[in-house]
Amino acid sequence: MGIESELSGRNDILANGRKISGNAMFSKNGRMFSHGTLMFDADIDEVVNALRPKKEKIESKGIKSVRSRVTNVKEMLEDKTMSVEDFRLEILKSIFGGLDQVKYYELTDEDWAAIHKISEERYQKWEWNYGKSPKFNIQRSKKFASGFIDLRLTVNKGTMQDVHIFGDFFGIGDMKDIEEALIGKRYEKQAIEEAVAHLDIPRYFGGTSLADFIDLMY
Repeated sequence: MGIESELSGRNDILANGRKISGNAMFSKNGRMFSHGTLMFDADIDEVVNALRPKKEKIESKGIKSVRSRVTNVKEMLEDKTMSVEDFRLEILKSIFGGLDQVKYYELTDEDWAAIHKISEERYQKWEWNYGKSPKFNIQRSKKFASGFIDLRLTVNKGTMQDVHIFGDFFGIGDMKDIEEALIGKRYEKQAIEEAVAHLDIPRYFGGTSLADFIDLMY
């Protein structure tokens, strides 16, 4: 299509030195799963908003910004009127050696029923989306009328394992009551609310409301 492009590193495709595609994959039980992007006419500003790498990472790679690094295929085409559907057809034509060689499969009602069943039984469940998440740490802090509250959490496989609360607020009660109530619970808003529902949160934090505490945690 007249665009100078090349594979770069392990998973990128660059065009004129700028990224138009990123890919990732993993293998398990003798199977490989691969997924990737191909930026045709994306809103670059929204891409930048979604990707916020650490400042140190950008500097270490000599990149001025994410915006300067990525681009759209459409920007480099002579025909700026090409639609994403036309682009899709060009890809199919290249892969299959002509549009007349492309094979299509129409999903039946039985197929859709099976798809929805798998979605409901697996992919819509919390265990699939969050229950296998890797371990990560969260630090949240905010100044309230009652004082400064600093939260430190360790979350593994979607549940809170370590919870520590610090601050200069003047409340009544031991923070261990709240910390122990949260340990082992799912890191999600409803689970947090249910875990501390029996505790008088304003009393512990000198007036800070339950809603403000939940917003700080999640």
